Amino acid sequence: MTRVSWGRAFAFGAVAIGAPWAVVSVIAAALWLLEGDNDAFVRFILQISPANAAGAAVIAALLTRVWPPLNRVGAAMHGFLACIVAIAVTGVVMAAFTAERGLNFFALFAIFGGGIFLLCGGTPWVLAGGVLASRILPTARVTRPRWAPAAWILVGIVAVVVAVVLMVPYAPEQIYFAQPRPIREPVPGPWHWFPLGRGVGESGGPSWIPTFILANGLGIVALGAALWATREPDPGSAPVSSLGSADPAGS
Repeated sequence: MTRVSWGRAFAFGAVAIGAPWAVVSVIAAALWLLEGDNDAFVRFILQISPANAAGAAVIAALLTRVWPPLNRVGAAMHGFLACIVAIAVTGVVMAAFTAERGLNFFALFAIFGGGIFLLCGGTPWVLAGGVLASRILPTARVTRPRWAPAAWILVGIVAVVVAVVLMVPYAPEQIYFAQPRPIREPVPGPWHWFPLGRGVGESGGPSWIPTFILANGLGIVALGAALWATREPDPGSAPVSSLGSADPAGS
């Protein structure tokens, strides 16, 4: 196993975590500001995200130093595991400042922080960051089959299209007995930026589901683009990943 220098390990952590965090944070903050919402919970998440990302970058660097990935699967998993551990560590640290209700606070933060990371596209985005950062390390970057990056990008684009379609809801069918057939009319409400979409009626807000689908779709597109940008010629055999399994298609 090739030893990774501390410089490369921390450079990997910075790119694997920092690159997707920067893109996602800028998008989320811009949409939140456009919405003009004063939601304290959203503000709290945006404010704490830099510290959480920095912690994840350090954890990813330590993992890479101790357990060097052999290919892009291992590199991507290093970033993902680092984010999960960082969420738990952040909860523990914040619970320490509220010792009288620390356990409850940690449980709430772990649930909400982990849920936001998983639902809001954190997984594909951080996997894309790990794949992109694999160029910093002496890892194998064989892509098999060769069309795998394009397939990931296509799947992501389909998810984005589905999310956009779902952003404009339709009212339930209204049956008028004077008409020979049901009348189905769209009743769009005002546009919202966070979450993206229109609600039904003047007072109804949009569902978060299209926004979750959009975030994951864009993350999958980023993953496909990272696979394409880091691909190498196929030497004829795939190495065993740092997790002990063969490099699957597209890794």
